[in-house]
Amino acid sequence: MSEIICGRRIYPGVVEGEALLMEDCLGGYGAFNVRTGEIIEASPNKGQSVAGKVVFFRRAKGSSSWSIWHQALKFTGSAPAAYVVQESNTQVALGAVVLRIPAVELGRATAAKVATGDWVRVNGDEGTVEIIGAGNRVTQAAPGAAQPSRDPASHPTER
Repeated sequence: MSEIICGRRIYPGVVEGEALLMEDCLGGYGAFNVRTGEIIEASPNKGQSVAGKVVFFRRAKGSSSWSIWHQALKFTGSAPAAYVVQESNTQVALGAVVLRIPAVELGRATAAKVATGDWVRVNGDEGTVEIIGAGNRVTQAAPGAAQPSRDPASHPTER
């Protein structure tokens, strides 16, 4: 059974993927290994990868170069699949535009319904996030810990 959370559209598009919840704001310069998408800045999420994930975060932090560093992830094939943010700003909007990935703004309370490892559908056209399945929920992986794997057979939309 799925749950749809309504928010505000930032950038259009529809994508499904595994959720990655950032405990901190999401940085730009120095936040990632741009070749792999691995988070390298001091953060509870250090060691996890944003590559192909639906990244949930509070807001962007850093300078106007934020979107350039996120675009670098796209060039290396390590970009996130979508942004879901609690507080949108120009960095998030421009980042979604240059990456051409859906982006939705949700309030803090509604975003708390999603956990890392959940399988979600982000609909930037309508400004919604649908929790499709609990997937491989993890509260927070320790730095260097293996990431949860997802069995495509358990997600009917992936067959």
